[in-house]
Amino acid sequence: MFSRALINATLLAAVLFTASGIAGWVYADQLVQFLMPSMEQLERMVEVTQELEPGMRQPILTVMIFLKNLSVTAFLVFFGYIILALPALLVILSNGLLIGVVARVFTEDGFPVQAFIAGLAPHGIFELPAIFLATGFSFVVMTNLFRMRAVPSLGERFRFTIRTIVPLLLVAAMIEVYLTPLAITPFLP
Repeated sequence: MFSRALINATLLAAVLFTASGIAGWVYADQLVQFLMPSMEQLERMVEVTQELEPGMRQPILTVMIFLKNLSVTAFLVFFGYIILALPALLVILSNGLLIGVVARVFTEDGFPVQAFIAGLAPHGIFELPAIFLATGFSFVVMTNLFRMRAVPSLGERFRFTIRTIVPLLLVAAMIEVYLTPLAITPFLP
């Protein structure tokens, strides 16, 4: 499944994400209101878990983060190629913008850059490749459709999601909940 086309499309997704992250940083003041619903959704997930028994908070938050990310990436694998891969483009660009805006707001609020990196890098090294791969998969399917080539069957898409995306997202969710708070603490004022 890891063809040259998928590797190239995944790299393109990473470049688009990076470019939109830079744009998010540069235009944070204009974008913060547009991206506020995404940030509020994350806050609500944390608030919901705060109402749970202390021993259940982390496992439930892990599952919630995993399922949220899986729903997005699975959608991309199965439907992200429609309308010239518009869903895939929207997901990769909006996530990049969100990271750029959050980074800018975070640092402007007086938090050190190291804290932001410590909050993103540990789980991001697993989560971002999953998103890039799902986006790249959408790009490959769209390209194959235009070139009148075979596209992956539903079974192949399912196997790709289970074998490639799920493990990355599961590890990312566990790291985000259990290790990220430990990684970020030394850098907070």
